[in-house]
Amino acid sequence: MNLTTIGRIIFGLTIAFFGIGHLTNANAMSGMIPSFLSGFAVPMVYFTGICLLAAAVSFIINRFSFYSGILLAIFLILIVITVHMPGLSDPAMAQVSMSMIVKDTAMAAGALMIAGMGKKS
Repeated sequence: MNLTTIGRIIFGLTIAFFGIGHLTNANAMSGMIPSFLSGFAVPMVYFTGICLLAAAVSFIINRFSFYSGILLAIFLILIVITVHMPGLSDPAMAQVSMSMIVKDTAMAAGALMIAGMGKKS
């Protein structure tokens, strides 16, 4: 097993952790959904949790990781824009929001690296 494989598996396990968090804490996480989507907040959190778990499995078994990586990167950048960036305007949340922006942007970059090395089937 080489370093790329180990990194891909660790990244997949990390994404699985976030997916499980979405599924086990959907009600709490639904409060972070932008207000224009609030009517679908809980189902959207469940849906994204399932998508995160699917991406994690894809990365771990290295099947369709090209597509999973691109889709995960798009999702994470959308989260940065719609969830974390608005938090910068609240002085009490600005530091946490900036940390989340950096984390999710770095994870999007990791997802794109996996996509670049990944399989299309």
